[in-house]
Amino acid sequence: MKHINQFTWGNVFTPEECDALCSIASKEIRGKGRVLANGTGGIKNLLARNCELAWLPSNVDNAWAYMRINNFVRDVNSQWLNFELDGEMESLQYLEYGLGQFYNWHQDNGSDAVATRKLTAVIQLSDPKEYIGGSTKIDSQTFLESGQFVDTAAKTKGSITIFPSHLRHFARPVFWGRRKALVAWFHGSRPLR
Repeated sequence: MKHINQFTWGNVFTPEECDALCSIASKEIRGKGRVLANGTGGIKNLLARNCELAWLPSNVDNAWAYMRINNFVRDVNSQWLNFELDGEMESLQYLEYGLGQFYNWHQDNGSDAVATRKLTAVIQLSDPKEYIGGSTKIDSQTFLESGQFVDTAAKTKGSITIFPSHLRHFARPVFWGRRKALVAWFHGSRPLR
């Protein structure tokens, strides 16, 4: 089986731009990552997701990042995927994974609140030398057979990995350092069938 990285691109953001996005995120209120179907917390939630997050609503400080991600993902979609994308992308989610933190297997469009998510974009903000572990695995067996998707998101600082939101994926635990990333979601008017 041949693995190609057709839906992963490096150098979408420069290292300096990644650092600027981390600085912008540091000013936002952070909370513990939760799972929508299990938003009340508890042990089940801890077994599903253990990370820190902040929401970055579009504003004058980060409009340049929103524009770049939006244009890039829509261009990829129009060239290769042709999903029906409607409306704006969701607010960016900033994620930090420290020692032992992870996000277990999940889909980004599983519950009713996010059923119309069509595409997920993961933007890597930290250098792979800054942490050990923490790779994002994508359960894309059926797509890999056709040579279209990678099964691990890029770890290069400033890279972006795009995949359909219905694909199961997980962030492996970090064993040393901190992994920092942004996630963007793009919706359609109807859920995928």
